[in-house]
Amino acid sequence: MKVRDQESKYTLDMLVNMDDMWDLDANISLSGNIMVEMSKGVQYRPMLGALSLEFTDQSLNERVAKYCGKRGLSPEETLQAQMDAFKYSGQSNGIEFDKLILEPYQAFLEGKSKLVITARPSKPIAFSQIDLYKPSDVPALLRLEAIAR
Repeated sequence: MKVRDQESKYTLDMLVNMDDMWDLDANISLSGNIMVEMSKGVQYRPMLGALSLEFTDQSLNERVAKYCGKRGLSPEETLQAQMDAFKYSGQSNGIEFDKLILEPYQAFLEGKSKLVITARPSKPIAFSQIDLYKPSDVPALLRLEAIAR
């Protein structure tokens, strides 16, 4: 993990490896001087400047599909359950994913080895303000994009 603190932004770079499951390369930029902001205590509202998450499947998706097949689920039922769980994770965080996120995620589940999700809001936004928007508007607000390759 690498942290860069600059006067106008705070960047966290993190690599996570879950053996035989997946790798995650994350880059999160928060806007503002985080040390000054954190001195505000509970009044601190982190503001997202940019986000990049790159997931690399290390055979987990295939093993999940095989396991579910052994338990009697069809490939379509397994895929639907995974898609429903992903949608639920977004909804529980105030985001209704659109097809620009859902279609690449589905392609990732169906065999693409990498999924990259980015958020590049036109101006930094406080995480605490996201729930002020309709969940269906949040992908556009954050300028969420995804690609599977």
